[in-house]
Amino acid sequence: MFTLLVFLAVAFLIFLGFWQIDRANEKKSIIEGLSSSPKKMSLVDLRDEALVGYEKIVLTGGYWSPEKFIKKNVVKDNQLGSQIYRLYCQEDICVIVNVGWVSMSQITILKDESVNMTKLEGVVRILPYVMIRE
Repeated sequence: MFTLLVFLAVAFLIFLGFWQIDRANEKKSIIEGLSSSPKKMSLVDLRDEALVGYEKIVLTGGYWSPEKFIKKNVVKDNQLGSQIYRLYCQEDICVIVNVGWVSMSQITILKDESVNMTKLEGVVRILPYVMIRE
């Protein structure tokens, strides 16, 4: 019985070691992506290209959808506020853009500057289906 427990503990620790190696490789690829210069592309190129991890891009030739999505009760730096999202579209393709966070006291006087932007520069991150549904 004791031998079986030791075997299971060793197998679990080996699994944890490989998991840590995977996390370190993922962190390295994120840092490389964030420190590189942005790729210039359109949303059509973005759809056709298989991006992995966090990559900097510059999107041009699109437009902002008039809808604004607000996720309320988001805590940042121990302050209650809302996260603002917009859709940037080109042809029939759209991406969700995290415009920023705003405190609850400033949500009523929020001026949307994103509609004046002709290009969109940022980091691409693939969202899981659960996050998109939210």
